[in-house]
Order: sequence, then structure tokens, then C-alpha cells
Amino acid sequence: MRKLEKYNLNLLNILFCFFPVSLVLGNLAINLNILILVICAFLLFSKEIFKIKYNIQDKILFLFFLYISITLAINYLELKFEGKILPETIIFKTIYFYKYLALYLVLRFLISKKIIILNQFNTTCAISALIVLIDIYIQFFFGKNILGNEVYSSRHYSSFFGPELIAGGYLQKFSLFIFFLPAVINIKSVRQIIIQFILFLVVLFAIILSGNRMPLVLYLFSFFILLILNKKTRKYLILICFMTLFFLTISFKSNIIFKINASNFYNHSKILILSIFDNDLSSKPLSLWRSPYVTVMACGKETIKLNPLFGGGIRSYRNFSPGCSTHPHNYYVEIISDLGAVGLLILLFFIYKLFFPLLKKYYSNDFYLKSNLKKITPVFLILLLEFFPFRSSGSFFTTNNATLIFVLFAILVSFDNRNYKKN
Repeated sequence: MRKLEKYNLNLLNILFCFFPVSLVLGNLAINLNILILVICAFLLFSKEIFKIKYNIQDKILFLFFLYISITLAINYLELKFEGKILPETIIFKTIYFYKYLALYLVLRFLISKKIIILNQFNTTCAISALIVLIDIYIQFFFGKNILGNEVYSSRHYSSFFGPELIAGGYLQKFSLFIFFLPAVINIKSVRQIIIQFILFLVVLFAIILSGNRMPLVLYLFSFFILLILNKKTRKYLILICFMTLFFLTISFKSNIIFKINASNFYNHSKILILSIFDNDLSSKPLSLWRSPYVTVMACGKETIKLNPLFGGGIRSYRNFSPGCSTHPHNYYVEIISDLGAVGLLILLFFIYKLFFPLLKKYYSNDFYLKSNLKKITPVFLILLLEFFPFRSSGSFFTTNNATLIFVLFAILVSFDNRNYKKN
């Protein structure tokens, strides 16, 4: 009986640790991973899952999902009174989105009861990032990756992701776990800083090779937040900043593709920011509309005007106009468009109640508590930058992004709910 119980617990840990791998394999693998994990957890702990003590963060998140249903009902009734029909896509996507609530509930229980071992998850994330990292370098030096995939374009080394150009985004998130591997953090302080900085440069160049510009900016930002949070590295901040700037300057001068990428990123960002604050884009030349994200942001502004308070329902943005993209490439614009200002405020309140208690714990004088915080520092940074307001992004409601977000939500809320006391 004990062997069977141990087998079941190991299976749950394997399924949880498989998430960083399934994010590489694609939506089918992610959905199967969620389905099997949720079913196994409910079969083993059906009576206990709903008996854990829920905190304020849990209740806000439950309110968020309740609000999603309310938004669906409001839009359905409003269109029915006008003699119109709500698109089936919005109804289906809203119902389908509840799978992330099931995933969240299961993980909250498993992590709170210490059935899931976070150290194993952290190690898996680090190993997955290292494999993608090495594969990008193999693709760079030999023209093909481990699986024989050729370079997608002259400026994109996309590793296992092929035509889906998200290798840099994957590294930006999961490479943070590499800096907290036991083999790295258990070294004397000066050597640890040197090793972490070398790792930082290796990952930085891999993201440059991926051609993903926003992940590069976010990665730089996340690493310097790490430097500021850590007292040992804070005194080396100016030196490390100078060395990083020197490395980027050399890359800019010596690599024509990186130079073009960086210049285009700066110019397109400037045009996009100016267009956001321009209330009349109709009179602007065609060259402005051809700049990346100008059209999708203009579509976002128009969809928000349709129902600014409650939104049009999940994935309603894609039904706005045939000329618009499937999503506005920004979480905030998309959430206001689909769930309205009310939905965005509920989510932001949840994030506020999630982050600030953890920051208070980090700056406490409890050494034992702070040592445990190392386990979730990468999770904290990934989520912090995931909701950075001015970043371009995929859709908040897609399988890849939503799965990662709700897995990390469950980890942070469970950690905040624990009482870490030295025995």
C-alpha cells in the first residue's frame, strides 16, 4: 500500500515537473499535461482538495473567474435584446478557460500539503532552459539543431520551436532558474558572482541569437533586479552594468544582424508609443500603419470603446474586424478589450496582494524565511515581468501563456500561505 502511495505521489511530481517541457512541445502536450494532472489529483484527493484554508489571494482569483461568467452573461443578454447572437467562439473559450481554475486549485492543494517538491520543479525548469540554450548555439554553429531543424531565418535561431519564434521568450523566463541551481548558489560569494555573470552573458547572447527583442530587454531587467535584491551582488552593480554595456556595444558593433534588430526595435518602439497617444491615425501615411503593432493597438483602442466597463468576452477582440490581428499583443489592452476595466482591476488587485506580502517577507530579518524565498525568486521575477505594462506579448488567454501564469500563481500563493519556522 505504501509503495502504491509513493508511486502516486511520484507521478504527480513528474506531471508537475513536465510543464516546462510541455511548453516546448506545444499546446497538445500542455493540454494533456493539465488534463492528466487534474484527473489524477482529483482521483487521489477528491475529498481533501476543497478543504484547504483559502486566503485573500485565492478569494480574489475566484472572484475573477466568477466575473468572467458574469461578463459572458452580460454580453449574451445584451446581444440577444438587439436581435444578435454572441459568437460561439466567445462562449466556448470562456468555458474552456475554467480549466486553469481547476489547475490552480489542484496545485494550491498539492503545494500547500508539500506533496509537490518545488526544488524538483526548479531543477527541471533550469535543465529545460539549458537544453534550449545549448540547442540555439548548436543551430548557430552548425546551421541545424539537435533535431535537424534548420535556421528559420537569417536573424532567428528558434531551436525546437521552429517557425514559432519564441525561443528567446522561453529563455528569458526559465533561464532565471539556472542562477539558483544548488551547484551555483552553494559556491563562495565571489566565485558565485563570477559564475552567475558568465551564465548571464551566455544566456544573453543566446537570446540575441533568437532574434526576440522584447525578451532581451526583459531578461536584462530581470537580471538587474536580481542584483539589487541580493546584498552580496549589490556592491558590484556598477561594475556588472558597465561590463554588460560593454558586451552589448561589442555585439552591436560586430554583429550586423543584431545592429539591425536593435535599430529597428528602437525606431518601431518610438513610432508605436507616438501612435498610442495619437487620437487620429486615419490621416497618417501608410508607412506608419506598416510599423509593427500600430494596427493591432489601434484595433485595441477601438474595441475598448465598444464596452469599456465589462468588455466583450474572452477572445472577443479577434471578432472585432477582419483587418485586426487575433490579439493586441499586450495583456492590458487585451484584458480591457475582453473583460473590461472591471476585469483588469480585479486581476491587478490580485497581483498587488500577491507581490507585496512576498516583498515584505524578503526584507524581513528572518534568515530561515529568506533562505526559502530563493526557491520562488525566479517565479516572482517571471510573473513580475510577465505583467510589465509596456511589453509586447502573446495573448493572455492562449494555452501557453495562461498555463504558465496560473502555475506560477499557484506556487506564489501557496508559498505566501506557508508558515516557515525553523524546527
